[in-house]
Amino acid sequence: MFNIARIPHLYCDVISTAPHPTDPSAQKLFLMIHGWCYTITVYRPASPSSAHQEPQLQLIPAKEIEYSIRAIVFDAERRLQKGERAVNIGVLSADTRDKWAEVRSRSRSVKYELIYSCAESPTPPLPLPD
Repeated sequence: MFNIARIPHLYCDVISTAPHPTDPSAQKLFLMIHGWCYTITVYRPASPSSAHQEPQLQLIPAKEIEYSIRAIVFDAERRLQKGERAVNIGVLSADTRDKWAEVRSRSRSVKYELIYSCAESPTPPLPLPD
């Protein structure tokens, strides 16, 4: 499901609301490669809009998205080769829903900064291997 998430609560889950299309987070693709988090922008303003209109968005060409994904994979592989290891945050959702909900409720004060801090800003451009 695009732009929504399952939010764990005790005994049930809640589906998040989708962000407005002009919200920068709604214009990005979130990737986790070998435990590292990356984002790439997949929508951009189509043209300048007047103050009275909502900005129009257009999908970035597939070749550009592919290039960005390849650069991210290359970056993750380079980091592994250098001996870096990402913090294994995926384990937070590997337990039962109620346990995950309990951990989430205890960590609400940090607002999931560990998980989503990378989604707040775009991944810097990365070079591809020759």
